[in-house]
Amino acid sequence: MRPGGLIRRYWPETLLIVLVTLPWLSLLALGLVWLWQGGRVAIWALTAAALGLLAWPVSRVVRRRTDEEARRALGDVAEPARTWNRVERDAWTEVLAIADSTPPFSFTEIEPLAARGRDTVLAVARRFHPDATSPWSRFSLPEALLLETGLFLIAYAAFVGWLGTRQSVLKPLVAIVIAGNAAWTLASIALLFSGAVSPNLLGEIAVVAQAIATGVFAELQYVGLRKSGRVVAA
Repeated sequence: MRPGGLIRRYWPETLLIVLVTLPWLSLLALGLVWLWQGGRVAIWALTAAALGLLAWPVSRVVRRRTDEEARRALGDVAEPARTWNRVERDAWTEVLAIADSTPPFSFTEIEPLAARGRDTVLAVARRFHPDATSPWSRFSLPEALLLETGLFLIAYAAFVGWLGTRQSVLKPLVAIVIAGNAAWTLASIALLFSGAVSPNLLGEIAVVAQAIATGVFAELQYVGLRKSGRVVAA
């Protein structure tokens, strides 16, 4: 979201910040004028620089203490499970290192959060597939498969949506929808047995569940088609 849109959306908060900070900003400006008139600007600049240098190591100590408190608060969640192998432990160690080196995120900026998420997934994928030229595609579904599937679903959803706007539909068009659902079910099951992808247990359950649901839709549509005439009411 653009800054102008954020200001329009959060104008009461923006107005509050302006009202609170304006007196202090004016005091800063008037103080600089006073320092300039008294010839003390150089002294103030050196003092501010010295305080800034002292604040840098203090901020490091505070950040380190905050990380340690977060680790203690997480407890066993931040520690690798005993059943993990060496690759899984190394991947988790790298994830924790990425978390420690990540500065706090802003609530109004999504891109840094998404970029750090991509970096984390890529780092884990490299640990599990160090010899792969494209570990990301080995870690998740191949990008080509996702792209082709997405294009097919867009066309398929547009076709089904167009059929839904008709008061009556020819049986061959309904048969195309049934064939598409049946093909999707068979392709989902075949994908798991093909070895082309290696999802975890949750991924396998998701693929099987959506394949079963799509197969049930196909069966119900086929039963309804058999009981109808040449034209089906949408």
